[in-house]
Amino acid sequence: MLLETIRIVADGLASETYGVNAVLSAVPTDPSDTTPPAIVAIEDETRSDTVAVGRYPKNYPCLVVTLEGDVSLQGEVTSDYRDSEVTVLVRYVQANAETAKARTDCYYTLRAVQHCLRTLFSNA
Repeated sequence: MLLETIRIVADGLASETYGVNAVLSAVPTDPSDTTPPAIVAIEDETRSDTVAVGRYPKNYPCLVVTLEGDVSLQGEVTSDYRDSEVTVLVRYVQANAETAKARTDCYYTLRAVQHCLRTLFSNA
């Protein structure tokens, strides 16, 4: 189920209906700012060998979906603990993060991610 958590979030972010690329153009921007570029890829550690070993993909900009740290589960065969809490990380990766435009693109993209995840989990 932990792998499915990552896949559900990654697939939600990639959705053509309410995914990041679908809502990015609707994110409110300041008049002097431009809309950030569309996300090239959404990678996760269950489907990408590069992300699974802790590296970022080479196609920028992209979103990387992983779990934070180790997840501890109850190891008993029969237990009252059926669920585990996991922290899903969504990272925005771009080629040149040291410019004002890059930071602005990151902020607007993360706003789109927030909107997308809110929509995904309100539909669940």
